Amino acid sequence: MKQERLINPPRISWRVKIVIVSLSLAMAFIAAWISVRHDSLFWVTAFFVLTLIAIRIITLRRPCPECAGRLTPRWEKVSDKRGGYRAFLDCPRCQIAWTDGVIHVDD
Repeated sequence: MKQERLINPPRISWRVKIVIVSLSLAMAFIAAWISVRHDSLFWVTAFFVLTLIAIRIITLRRPCPECAGRLTPRWEKVSDKRGGYRAFLDCPRCQIAWTDGVIHVDD
């Protein structure tokens, strides 16, 4: 039986945010410049796909606050009048199910 605990949202320092935004702007500029120079939309499309992949990796990859192990995401349906789902991040090492406590409702 897994123990449930609340997890705080990740905090990113302002320096890391500045680096991420600067690198994203530089990559967008380079992709646009290459696209104009070679008359191709391939580079702009590749930039957007790589950006989406990076955002997904950054937001989903989170260490366990207890043991720093890898967390695996899981969604569980809530038996409530309005329905919805709760998001859990399971740690196989600690046997803890981390959650933010929010019920996500489909509109």
